[in-house]
Amino acid sequence: KYVKTIVCPDGCVVFRLTAEKTGHENFFKGKFAGG
Repeated sequence: KYVKTIVCPDGCVVFRLTAEKTGHENFFKGKFAGG
């Protein structure tokens, strides 16, 4: 689910960790996409 959304090599670890905490794709999309 989140693997396909992950594009950054360094952010992939942080993304997965945070993804489990919140569990909201929209939250990460806006956060990671926006920076």
